[in-house]
Amino acid sequence: MKKKWLSVYNSYYKNGTAFNKLDSIYGKTNFIFQKWLKHPSFDKYWRSKMPDKKDFAKINIPVLTLTGYYDADQRGAMYYYNEHHKNNKNANHYLVIGPYGHSGVISAVDEEYNGYKIDSIAKINIEEISFQWFDYILEGKKKPEFLKDKVNYQVMGSNEWKSAPKINKISNGKLKLFLNKTKLEEIEPKLGYISQTVNFLERKDTLQSFSDEKILDNKLSPEYLKDRLIFESNVFEKSFEINGSFTGNLKVSINKKDMDVILTVYEKLSSGQYLKLSHEYFARASYAKDNTKRNLLRPNVVENIPIKNTFFTSRKVEKGSKLIVALGIRKSADVQINYGTGKDVSEETIADAKEPLEVKWYNDSYIEIPVMQN
Repeated sequence: MKKKWLSVYNSYYKNGTAFNKLDSIYGKTNFIFQKWLKHPSFDKYWRSKMPDKKDFAKINIPVLTLTGYYDADQRGAMYYYNEHHKNNKNANHYLVIGPYGHSGVISAVDEEYNGYKIDSIAKINIEEISFQWFDYILEGKKKPEFLKDKVNYQVMGSNEWKSAPKINKISNGKLKLFLNKTKLEEIEPKLGYISQTVNFLERKDTLQSFSDEKILDNKLSPEYLKDRLIFESNVFEKSFEINGSFTGNLKVSINKKDMDVILTVYEKLSSGQYLKLSHEYFARASYAKDNTKRNLLRPNVVENIPIKNTFFTSRKVEKGSKLIVALGIRKSADVQINYGTGKDVSEETIADAKEPLEVKWYNDSYIEIPVMQN
């Protein structure tokens, strides 16, 4: 089955076919797939399938959410967690989150995940905690001892679990870093920009496998960093904790009407190894401000693209480490390719790629990292 899908994706990519033909390449039109593609916005179609504010306000049963820093479905889990607390001041909703992928939180936690050996204390029995939870809410037994408070998170690198009553209690500051040429700087630089050109006609980099990028590696993988710029901070003189989801703002101008952004944050250890701190952040520029309505960019006009709804993580950053940001344009065989014409992206083809994408990344762009400092 994997070989079949590799063939389908590579055929779509190499031939520059429209994304809405993916099911046909596989061999059969899929009604559900086609229906989903007709709704690229968070419109009534999608909202009708989810609880609204009034529904969340009525959820008065105890809820336990389990997810991971590398769980591709983390943002969905956190959406329900955040909306429940936002709309119900008495929400009895607990969160457990640690250095796990999707399979880890639905089946069993492994001691190693994609090259990263998790702290020994992070090797928890999720099944046992789940059974204890059901005994607690259905049988009236004692609440699982593991749940010390409403928010329970494992600080990678510390071999410690921490707890807090609310998400906003897990950090007490922000580390603001500007993207200045090749550096991450805490002081806002003199205004300038770095240019990037992305040629969507280039299709040599076909998909070789579905393997994930290593979480801990001796180098940054070129397979995952194509069409990206690398920004590096100074060495940190003392350790600190990153707790939560980063935010920020990208100041850009492009020669087209849209683009798909990808951003990943790493810790570069004093050993020279790179630790990926969470799942990648993806954003379509035209939906970055409002996911219910597409707002196309104006060609060659400086625009702001807010960074939000990123992945939650927790990590003790060691003295002697640096932070690395890999920022660029998402262009891969296993995803939609946004050629920037402003048309429905699922209908665009390689015929729309005649003009390369030209990006100016302005150096008053920044990311803000939530930190806990003593």
